[in-house]
Amino acid sequence: MITFGELMDAMKTDIFTKNPTSDFEKKCRLREEGIKEYLDVIGEIIKQHISKPGYSRNKLSHWKQEKIKSCIKNLADYIDELVKELNKVKIETYCRQLTPLNFLRSPFDPDITLLILNSYFGSIVTDIYWIKTITIQEAMQISGGNLDISELGKRTPLAIAHVQTFLKNNKKLLNEYENHIKTIEEAFNCYKNKYYKAFNLLLLTSIEGLTRNLGAYLVRKQGLEVDPYSETFNSLDSFLRKIPWKADLKSSRMSLAMMTCHYERINYNDPFAKRPDPFEEINITLKNRLDFLRRRFKENRDLILHGQETEYDKPYHGFINASALYEVLETIIECQVIYEK
Repeated sequence: MITFGELMDAMKTDIFTKNPTSDFEKKCRLREEGIKEYLDVIGEIIKQHISKPGYSRNKLSHWKQEKIKSCIKNLADYIDELVKELNKVKIETYCRQLTPLNFLRSPFDPDITLLILNSYFGSIVTDIYWIKTITIQEAMQISGGNLDISELGKRTPLAIAHVQTFLKNNKKLLNEYENHIKTIEEAFNCYKNKYYKAFNLLLLTSIEGLTRNLGAYLVRKQGLEVDPYSETFNSLDSFLRKIPWKADLKSSRMSLAMMTCHYERINYNDPFAKRPDPFEEINITLKNRLDFLRRRFKENRDLILHGQETEYDKPYHGFINASALYEVLETIIECQVIYEK
């Protein structure tokens, strides 16, 4: 692991002249500058993880404490990798390989996914990258703390319509969940009549009820020797975390990273080495698929139930809850397709 002194020395030492005389020297200088620029960016993100742990709340939940440790480690590993790339021979070797076969590649391509998913504002403050309608631009704004989350409330009607269409198209497959679907319809009526707090509370109960019903279904289909109704699994967190789910569901690597908000960079010695395909399909568990329900989403739910969250009528809460509901419903159908063939 690189030391702080080695990092400072690497940052203040010029490897290539600031006034290059050839195209090759220019590329080398651009790579050096790109690496140093992102070392600054990563350093700033780490400082945020250290200086803003609780942000607007004094108490830091367990999952946030663990997430901060994980983020700092991932970012520190990336710093270690980049400092090692601040080497004259390595930079020249890299830039020689840019031509002619790799001429479209820039002198330095930062790992934006790592920076976004390990950012303080993205992974600790908001934790909403699992929402599929969040754009790349919004994800980058969130990671920098530059997106007004309340703006997302404007999308609540669209998120509701998305759920309603899904329910209509999958009505037969959702027969076993009829009681919860009636609650969802009641929640949407509350929204229509501007009872926003009631709308959000009903969605929360529907999400948990649907997840537990789905879990009981999977316990039967996967032949798991556990009682899903046991007191051991009283909390939704323990229900998803402690039951030994089989990895029968499918996901792309990138989708899994977004759902779990967990991404580690593989430290390659060769910057031209083949990376894992982010769209490669892999097997995942129910815990992986609905992992977001155990993090910030769970935290908000607990604050409401304990009477500590009094502003749960904000429009953006509706957007997040309707989006979470959609993910749970979609997971139910995914499981139906797998086990009812």
